[in-house]
Amino acid sequence: MKKILLTTTAIALTAGYAAAEVSVSGSAKLVYGNFGTGNWSNAATNNATKDADSVYSYGSEFGVTFSASGEAGGVSYSGALTLDEGGQDDTGAFSLSANGFTFVYDENDLGGLVDEGGDGEDDDAGDWKLSYAANGISASYEVDTATAMDGRYDLILGYAANGMSVGLHASDDDGKGAATVVNTVSVGYTVGALGLTYKADDQATQNWDAGATYTMGATVLSAGTDEMESAYVGLSTSINGVTLTARSEADGNTAADTAENELSLSYTTGALTVAMARDTGNGPANYGDEAESVTTVTYDLGGLTLQAKATNRSETEVSAAFSF
Repeated sequence: MKKILLTTTAIALTAGYAAAEVSVSGSAKLVYGNFGTGNWSNAATNNATKDADSVYSYGSEFGVTFSASGEAGGVSYSGALTLDEGGQDDTGAFSLSANGFTFVYDENDLGGLVDEGGDGEDDDAGDWKLSYAANGISASYEVDTATAMDGRYDLILGYAANGMSVGLHASDDDGKGAATVVNTVSVGYTVGALGLTYKADDQATQNWDAGATYTMGATVLSAGTDEMESAYVGLSTSINGVTLTARSEADGNTAADTAENELSLSYTTGALTVAMARDTGNGPANYGDEAESVTTVTYDLGGLTLQAKATNRSETEVSAAFSF
């Protein structure tokens, strides 16, 4: 009787509040292979051993996410909690939205600010962000609240109308204040199939980029150059299940080696997708999905996905994953 009374009282007390929609989702994955990450082999434990001979091993992942969202008094809200196999519970993103404004808190999971990871990949470092979008105006302000980087922020302002866009990006990436803030101004213009962009910053040694795209249905041609006078041309297209992306960049006028070639080709028929990607910019020292060449075969059974991958670093991996 006590439990019944307590439950009835709780319902009565909360009757005036908006009910949240609660959902549960999850995923699991079983992997066997020797894929590394970034410029670390899968046997590496630190930078000194990053090129250790990779070893084949099994791995598994399992996670369940509880999500809730709702609206009250004109304010939309959402939150999430993820439980995974490693016991590292993650509260996920908490957000509030109203009248075009959105506030998000997600500790070390917002990507406007990043830290260099030990494995050669960048790690997200942003903790909270306030953004606004309405009537062609967009703005966001992201902050890393870590003590060692007090005041570190990333500010983006933009306006777009009638094919024209302008933007300002101010980044204090080291948290040392106005003396080290990098301001970048950008402009863009689109007329018909042609798009033009230009951006430049205010550093003592200025960085700038200029680019153009031309769109013809599913095909996009691109070209551009920068302050080092390096130049690139690119092509992306898709037809009858085949998707092709290609890009080539030539060296500029500095000693820095910027030349690279990128090519990705995939074919999908029914549940089967076969893909090949090569990016010389990743370099021969990279492993796993960041390797110079990656070949992937995927079979999607709907809720269950089987995949096999291989790289130019003599790495292979097979996996089975499902979601609910």
